[in-house]
This record gives sequence, structure tokens and C-alpha cells, in this order.
Amino acid sequence: MKKVRLLIVLIVLSQIGCSRDTFAQRTTSNSQFKGPFSLSLKPGPGPARYYRSRTLYNTLGDVDGAVLNSFVVMGDYKRQFVGLREDGCAMEEFEWQNVRIAHLPVPDGKQVASHKLPFAEHFTYRICFNDHYATVMDVVDYSKLPRTVEGVLFYEQILDSHSPFDLALTRSHGPAQKLRFIGDESKLPPAENHELDFRPFGSFHFSRREGYTLRLIGLTTRDGQEAAIINFGELRGPGLFDSNMKIGNQVITQRLTTQTWGTMVVSLHDGFPLWSTLLERVDNLSHCQDPKNPTFGYFRQVVVETISKAEFEAGLGK
Repeated sequence: MKKVRLLIVLIVLSQIGCSRDTFAQRTTSNSQFKGPFSLSLKPGPGPARYYRSRTLYNTLGDVDGAVLNSFVVMGDYKRQFVGLREDGCAMEEFEWQNVRIAHLPVPDGKQVASHKLPFAEHFTYRICFNDHYATVMDVVDYSKLPRTVEGVLFYEQILDSHSPFDLALTRSHGPAQKLRFIGDESKLPPAENHELDFRPFGSFHFSRREGYTLRLIGLTTRDGQEAAIINFGELRGPGLFDSNMKIGNQVITQRLTTQTWGTMVVSLHDGFPLWSTLLERVDNLSHCQDPKNPTFGYFRQVVVETISKAEFEAGLGK
């Protein structure tokens, strides 16, 4: 069991820690600023920003945590302020490119050749992050995405790249607004129940009992910018969701529980996330009722980091 846990850690560090270099190499400590701080997201006119988003999935096959399979979903996106809506809300446009999936052989974790998702190339949408949480989830129109596992994984990559990172930093949702000094805590309200309809492949119902608790734990410098380090997680019990998937002629119904935690590094200047990671453990409760289902759940890590325009234009290329 210890060896399996070590293996997972090694895979995470080697494949997804940061696409260019390690977090430590580009982040240095800084104790110059003592607060109070203003950590709200401040979109406005200016050059586009570029990000790289990667998620490592490890499917767990038994109670000892043995890894059945591993794969990475990765892609880049451009983020650009496009103006104010009639109600004064700042609108941002996002455009994805070079989205790929790479399967990792177990146990050595070495990445094999990836394949590109053509339908995700130049996928574009606009968001005002001050909208109500459910609206933010629904504003990305996924009706043109294929009703396949790849379509679901890409849509999940979009949501994971924004929530909770961007939502926690907005004036409407506001928990980061209350993080004025190191050690302060705040809470992101729980998400409303929502449905994700990718039928005929599958449909998913999400509910979360508790919102994320955020804590400002320190300051740093990232890419030449002074920044805050914020930890977040669900401290009072996991969320819950139901999954109905059709694989071939077989319909698989599962009830799963999920617990999430992570860290984000946020610019003190404009509140934009510079580096973020989210870790999630999902356990399959349905296995308790149907032992024929061999999957106990999965563990995944999301990493979203800023990249340069040149890196965005060059693509992943690996």
C-alpha cells in the first residue's frame, strides 16, 4: 500500500507538477507585505493572458489504492477582457487550443504519445464571474461538444480551470475579499445542485453539502509579481454526485462521494490566479451495493498555470 501511494506521488510530480518547471523554481518567498490585502479579481482592458491546464487521473481498483490506469487531459487557453455588460459586469473571453489526452502506462508512469481533440480547438466562450454560481456553470454552452467520454473530460477541464479558482476571487462570491491578513479564513458558499447532460453517453447530477473554506497562509513572488498563497478545501464532509453512463449496450449507474482541496497563488495587483492546483478523491459508494463493479474510485490533480504568449502559440508540442 505504501509503495502504491509513493507511486501516485511520483506520477503526479513527474507528469503534472508544472509544464515548464517546478513551482519552487518560479516562486520565491517574500515577507515584505503585511496587509491588509485586496484579493478580488479585477478584469479590465489590457493584453491577453495565457494559461496551461492539466489534469492527471488515476483510477483506483481496490481498497489498497492499486492504480488500474492513468491518463492526463491537458490544454492551453487564452483569456481576454472584452468589455462591460449592460449591468456593468466585466466580460472575459476564453479560447482553448491544443487540447490533448495522453494515457500513462502503469506502473512506471511514463507518458506515451498523446492524441489531440479536434472539436476542442478554438472552443470559445464568454463569462462574467460575478454571475450567480449556477449561471457560471451553465454559461459555457456544451451543446456542440460530442456526447462521448472525451467530450465530458474536456468540459470538466473547462470547469476545473475556473472553479473554485476564479469564483473565489470575485466580488459577488466574495470569500477572498475577507482574506485581509495572513491567517484569515473565509468560505465559498456551497454550489447549487446542477445537472450535466451528455446523453446518450451519460448524465450526471451534482450536489455539494459544504462550500470550500479558504485560508490565506502566506505571501510569495511568482513570475515577478507579489502574490498571496491561499489554501482551500472541504472541511465538513464530502460532496455527492450520481453518474449514469452508457458504455456500449451497458448502462452503469453509480453514486460517488467527492472531497476536494488545493492551493492557489493570486496576484496582489489584480487578483488573477498565477498558479493553482486542485486535488480530488472520488469514492464509488455503489460498489458497496454491487461488488461486481471493480472500480473503487479515482484520484486526480488539476494544475493551472500562467504561460507566455510564445508558449501558447507553440502549443504543448510533446
